[in-house]
Amino acid sequence: DLPVTPGQLRLDYSEDKTGAKRVVEAGYSELRAEDIAAMLLAVPKVPAELRERLTAIVPRGELSDGYLRYRNDPQQTPRFLFRTRFQNLAWQPVSRWPGAEGVTGSITADNDGGVLTLATQKAEINFVDLFRGPLPVDSLTGGVYWLRDAAGWRVLSRNLAARNEDLNVKIAGYVDKPRTGDSPYLDLTASFGDGKADHVSRYLPAKIM
Repeated sequence: DLPVTPGQLRLDYSEDKTGAKRVVEAGYSELRAEDIAAMLLAVPKVPAELRERLTAIVPRGELSDGYLRYRNDPQQTPRFLFRTRFQNLAWQPVSRWPGAEGVTGSITADNDGGVLTLATQKAEINFVDLFRGPLPVDSLTGGVYWLRDAAGWRVLSRNLAARNEDLNVKIAGYVDKPRTGDSPYLDLTASFGDGKADHVSRYLPAKIM
């Protein structure tokens, strides 16, 4: 890990004589998501796809205890490791991906998998092309895991729970995405409790119902 003092960012960059092999290593104790996005957008060699995505989602919120290592070698698959805690994270919806406000938790990820742990209070999830408006969330907790093996990718959760004034939802299951390109397989169980009918229109897909 890189030594980081409160509020400090340390960034190391190295490359070989040809410029083909590059290593970026960074660590921080406290940063704003919008500042990280601005720094990445200022780097000329940032891939165009990442640049477009960062510009579109407009990330914001507080990040802490973060570490990033990225290694690019033309003879191998690029490798990365990233971990951080986040508080009141927010981003705009893009394409089919929802936006959010007020998300708190932590994430650790590398090329082969990762874990997202949520400990969120008072947030909003915005499926802009699906529901009539942002969905309020009083509590969103649990973990989401993903891993890659010879068969492909698996995303799973055993304890994801969401609650607001209208209902409680608990979700467990997994999604398998085969390496062969076949259709993903979904095995999902959801349980609902304390449902109220007063705001049922919030949860009816606006584009379908």
